[in-house]
Amino acid sequence: MSIHIGRIIERETKRNGVRRKELYEKLNTSRQNLYAIFKRETIDTGILLKLSELLHYNFFKEFFTEDSLKSLVASDDEKANASLEKMLNEIQILQNAVAQKDKQIQFLEQTVEVQNKIIALLEKNSAIAKVAKKKK
Repeated sequence: MSIHIGRIIERETKRNGVRRKELYEKLNTSRQNLYAIFKRETIDTGILLKLSELLHYNFFKEFFTEDSLKSLVASDDEKANASLEKMLNEIQILQNAVAQKDKQIQFLEQTVEVQNKIIALLEKNSAIAKVAKKKK
């Protein structure tokens, strides 16, 4: 839906009972410029702010319809969901990497344990061999 801000300004001018002469004088503009404002689909934000103050109406809210706000929120939600999904995927990748490292650590610990047993047996055999040499 397109917003024709000039028509809304004209509507609020009538609704507030503000005379057009009074309005263009307070805007420091001409009658022709005021009528040109009523015909505009867009307007400078500075003029819109001044009109909002003069007519005691927030014209800026006209640009934030329920649908436009929903689309903004939906867009933010989509971005948040995409970001969350990316983080969850990264967490899964990291968890898999940690599990793989845990398996490697377990294997290395078992290897060290076996090596220590071999060393102990070799040392025992070496000690037996020394005793055997002394007996000869």
